[in-house]
Amino acid sequence: MDGKDSPFNQHIRFSQNLSLWQAMARGLGVVIAGTTIALLGEAASEVGPLAPAAILLATLLMMLNSLGYAELAVGTPRPGGAYALVQSGTGGSGLAFLAGWALILSGLGFCGLLAQGTARHVNLLLAQLVGTPVPLGLLATGLLALLILESGLAGWRGRRPSLTLPIIVLLAALLLLAAPRLPRIGYAPAYSQPGPAIALLMAAFLGVEIVTSHQGEMRRRTTNLPRALLLTPALAAILGIGAAAVAGPAAAQAVEAPLAPLGEAIAGPLGQTATLIVGSIVLAFSAGRVLRMVVRLLYVMGQDGFWPAWLRQTDTQRAATTRVVLLLGLLALPATWIPIGVLSRTCGLLYLAVLMAVNLTLVRRPQANARPAFALPFHPWIPALTLAVDVLVIPLWGWIPLACAAGCLAIGAAGYLAYARSRYIEAQAGVTVFRPPVEEHSPP
Repeated sequence: MDGKDSPFNQHIRFSQNLSLWQAMARGLGVVIAGTTIALLGEAASEVGPLAPAAILLATLLMMLNSLGYAELAVGTPRPGGAYALVQSGTGGSGLAFLAGWALILSGLGFCGLLAQGTARHVNLLLAQLVGTPVPLGLLATGLLALLILESGLAGWRGRRPSLTLPIIVLLAALLLLAAPRLPRIGYAPAYSQPGPAIALLMAAFLGVEIVTSHQGEMRRRTTNLPRALLLTPALAAILGIGAAAVAGPAAAQAVEAPLAPLGEAIAGPLGQTATLIVGSIVLAFSAGRVLRMVVRLLYVMGQDGFWPAWLRQTDTQRAATTRVVLLLGLLALPATWIPIGVLSRTCGLLYLAVLMAVNLTLVRRPQANARPAFALPFHPWIPALTLAVDVLVIPLWGWIPLACAAGCLAIGAAGYLAYARSRYIEAQAGVTVFRPPVEEHSPP
């Protein structure tokens, strides 16, 4: 399924022999866009001067979970990210389906969040240029619809340019130039803890999942994959902490575009306009990256038999891809109307559930006699400790995101019991009965 001649590759292009930087770049830009452009203003307005600490703690939580990711991913060279890891470790159980389901919903929600961030920047540009802002929900829906149409009609096989390095260079230059020019103002209210912002920022680390989804395409995977999974959140945290420290109260006051005051401090209104334009492009590009990750995941789950046959047909050049993208777009469009705080926390909590599924799979897996290429010491204590930490931080999300995430998981569980489980059994039926087990997963 992951080879160059697979029908799967007729619609979604899989890169071959990715270097460490190429693999990191696919997710690093998304994490940076989420932490420093889309959510920095929200975090600064909620926790004030504790925003850098919140970014650091959220990064440490992600890096702790990345250890289990790395051990499972090194031994699972197939697309599908966390779903593929859990599916390989559990043999296609309900836990694997729920992990994939939660990852799809969190990805679609994050697409809606990035579309809202893009709409905020575009709206400020419209207010500057023509003096007529547009309702944010309507503008975000329109922008996401354009992205979906472009993705579905243009196909997925062509190589698209990476903006990660230009993003890092521009952001670093913006911070260095704005730091001595930004007026020093204080935070109005007092803040006590960074917990609310940790829950808010967790959704941005879905970019790490994009790195994981390319696990089978990396050069020197056994060494580069663990490095990529740890370096991606670490590098994003350095830039995010720097942005939170430099922007400070200005980001809390400019929630919709937290970096715009930095551009204004450097070059006045022209610098502010340039910052808004670059921010809009980065957020839209990141939304496209996340959408591509969700489409890949949907295809992989379909190949395993969890979805209807029409979602995994590969008989024409673009029809199947277009059909899937448009379906996902319809599911993502309502997210553009959900308040960013609730949407981000719900997506982050769903992604935390995915991380917990990965660590639970690693805890339940018996220790192999032969040492794998990458293995954590003291099996299974490190993934068990990570799982305990994940459970302990859940109260940070609050009851509304908890209720939303629980409802999403309940719908997924009901769908698995009522439909997906039988579809998966039917997809595997006949293979073990009429053929030797060794041929069960052989290509047709």
